[in-house]
Amino acid sequence: MKRDTHYNVIGPVVQRLRKQRAWSQATLAERLRTTRWKISRSGLAKIECRGVWVGDFELLYLAACRTSARRASEAFAMTQNFVGVR
Repeated sequence: MKRDTHYNVIGPVVQRLRKQRAWSQATLAERLRTTRWKISRSGLAKIECRGVWVGDFELLYLAACRTSARRASEAFAMTQNFVGVR
């Protein structure tokens, strides 16, 4: 018997926004890697199908794809200061 377990709620949103931009999973994964998130196309696919948990810090990377590089780097800096990462 198959269990219908979902590990995140953001996956379908990521997929919808990616498709609205006419990006492939490989294209989005490449853009996410420019934010220093080491993610593959298959890793992104697992997020989209809700097969893996997505942490708060990963949501920041996803948000960074929608903002300018400067705003994204500022958001990361604020987050790192908040959690004490150097």
